[in-house]
Amino acid sequence: MSWAIRIENVGKTFRRGERGPISRNFRESLQRQAGKWIRAVNPASWVHSRNEEERMFWALREVSAEIAEGEIVAIIGPNGAGKSTLLKILSRITPPAAGVIRYRGRLASLLEVGTGFHRELTGRENIYLNGSILGMTRREITGKLDEIVEFSGVGKFLDTPVKFYSSGMYVRLAFAVAAHLETDILLVDEVLAVGDAEFQKRCTRRMSDVAKDGRTVLLVSHNMGVVQTNCARGILLREGRIVHDGPVQDVVRDYLASLSPVGAGLDISEAHPRAGSGAFRVRGVRFSDAKGDLAQLVCGQAGRIRLEIEAKESALPIRDANIALTLYTMDGFRLCNLWSRASGGSFRIDRTCVICEVELPRVPFRAGEYRLEIFADGGGEVCDWIENAGSMEIAEGDFYGTGITTHSDQGPFFCEHRWRTIS
Repeated sequence: MSWAIRIENVGKTFRRGERGPISRNFRESLQRQAGKWIRAVNPASWVHSRNEEERMFWALREVSAEIAEGEIVAIIGPNGAGKSTLLKILSRITPPAAGVIRYRGRLASLLEVGTGFHRELTGRENIYLNGSILGMTRREITGKLDEIVEFSGVGKFLDTPVKFYSSGMYVRLAFAVAAHLETDILLVDEVLAVGDAEFQKRCTRRMSDVAKDGRTVLLVSHNMGVVQTNCARGILLREGRIVHDGPVQDVVRDYLASLSPVGAGLDISEAHPRAGSGAFRVRGVRFSDAKGDLAQLVCGQAGRIRLEIEAKESALPIRDANIALTLYTMDGFRLCNLWSRASGGSFRIDRTCVICEVELPRVPFRAGEYRLEIFADGGGEVCDWIENAGSMEIAEGDFYGTGITTHSDQGPFFCEHRWRTIS
């Protein structure tokens, strides 16, 4: 498979500190020239010139990647990692300070609502304008017009100037134009978050169709469900550098693990109020998978909730110890109880420090924040009870493995099920 985009050691710098826009009027040009003469005669009069290199900030540094034809690649990372800067360079909006980018085919980008639209023109006129910019003939654009209008759902307002469109109408038409016109490469930034749930589903299906047609898609998103649903490959950027390029599941896991420092979790050693004899107490909660600690569990993937237990030496050994983790929505709705006794997981504590964990083969909760309650008993008495032990975050994921991410209108958790035809 041949490449569609080749990125070779690309870097981009910006200048720190205040710097006014370069003006072309005569007075300011004369002032700048006078400043150059003064600095030439007396270099000490311009202290900042000595620190010019320190004032330069590398938004991207030594970024190299090759994207194959027909690939849908996710570019993820924390805010400020350089994701949008990279897409702007790929879109030729801004030039790189170093390196080379090579393309094969026509490229379209959707980096923000209404990219490339003229506010005074109608929706129809903007469709033809964008197609012309991409090098398409009027006949080619006309052949795609009905598909674009149907997908965007703005048919009744097609001949209305887009300055009167809502942000939702703007983004629907902008995506429809970018996704349906004859381009070989499509760049999409976080813009899909603007649309409603139904529109996001249609966009997801459309991007899959685009890839099946042999076109290349680069997608920037903070929604890990969208990323895992659409992409087989991911690129993780951190501080302007590529730190992981590989299968999207591994890249997403790396990204989620980096959201909090090593060892982070819930420290509940001083949680209050709490009840119980204190024979043993839960002092910390961590979230992980088979590969290590995570800041968040991911919907539909395996996850573990690990508890750090501290026991009084005088109370050892503690036989038939049990722990129950109860999960609530943030508004107090009780979802489920993970109880060691019910699942055959009672255990014995014979040391002052013990770590136990509950494993979820597939996390059944949708993306969001949930509150934890912890109840522990042993030897016939309540040892620890914390009604509000903190909260846990669940990241979006493709629970059913179908390429479809469901939405919040379908309840707080997922039920494993299977449909079939019986007659």
